[in-house]
Amino acid sequence: MRNVLVGIGMLFLLTGCFIFGQGSSYGYITTVEDGFWWNRAYIRAELESSNTDCYVIKKSDDFMYDNLKRLAESKQRVEIQYERHVFTMSSECNNDEIVGYRVIENGINN
Repeated sequence: MRNVLVGIGMLFLLTGCFIFGQGSSYGYITTVEDGFWWNRAYIRAELESSNTDCYVIKKSDDFMYDNLKRLAESKQRVEIQYERHVFTMSSECNNDEIVGYRVIENGINN
């Protein structure tokens, strides 16, 4: 029985079920990709920057995926809200899942 409970606990940790923080970040979404466990969005603070951060998107959240893809195409500045997971099984990204966003009009934070 103990092994079953440990196995279930590990499953929660490995699939991103344990959230321990949240935050927000500003930038431009440059790429949105389909992944195996999680989809991915790459964000730069400035379009000219070479430093890109990777965030995960729930595989089942087609609405978020499609909207972020449109924002990448339109090159609009956004504020993303994220939740930090212990582990998300995405080797390309950090363990931060995008859970919301807000478009910043004309580069001004309203």
